[in-house]
Amino acid sequence: MGKRFSSADLKLLAMGAMAIDHAAYVWMYGSEYAASLPKEGICMAMRLVGRMAFPLFAFLLVEGFLHTKDWKRYAARLLAAAVVSELPYNLVVENSLSAPKNQNTLFLLLVGLLTLKGISRAGRLCACLTAIAGFTAAWLFRMDYGPVGLLLVLVFYFFRQNPPMRTRAGILTLFFLYGPDLMWPAACTAFFFMNRYSQERGKRLGCLPYVFYPVHLSILYFTGGILHGAYI
Repeated sequence: MGKRFSSADLKLLAMGAMAIDHAAYVWMYGSEYAASLPKEGICMAMRLVGRMAFPLFAFLLVEGFLHTKDWKRYAARLLAAAVVSELPYNLVVENSLSAPKNQNTLFLLLVGLLTLKGISRAGRLCACLTAIAGFTAAWLFRMDYGPVGLLLVLVFYFFRQNPPMRTRAGILTLFFLYGPDLMWPAACTAFFFMNRYSQERGKRLGCLPYVFYPVHLSILYFTGGILHGAYI
């Protein structure tokens, strides 16, 4: 079966891929620093690596929901991290303190968690209404990855006991997200790792997954300005 990955392993992998993607976006993407062909190639390679991050985070959200002993505490942590992350996210994406057209990914994961909770406790009609409310919130508040990102979370939840079907449905959902682009197969590499999930928690990471998102965005924002004046 090859190497197996714990929840901690997948979290560290997702955080690393995300950091590589965001570093390319801030330091190289669309800037004179990436004007030459070799640097454009490096930038694209880094961004392709980053595509696996969101599918892994969506998968880990479902696993966290299924195994948490206190979903309210889980939701509170996501909410706190999302609120704290909004300012550095706005600065990185829009170079502005306010970016109403974009909300960071943690808000979408929070909506995903709340949607899963509603679906798990409700009848079919209420479950459908809960899902519709989740999709509406993801679209209305312009959350990163939007309704399709939430659909991926639901795919991982409903096919959690059928990994082959989860993979096929997940790959199709990612096609809706990226279209016929290199980003799509790059994102699908996440299934190689999640299908080797060991069902073990692994090393305790504490608050690192929540703190990492706003901290690394803040560092990238300021270093981007220092390197080539991308923002500052």
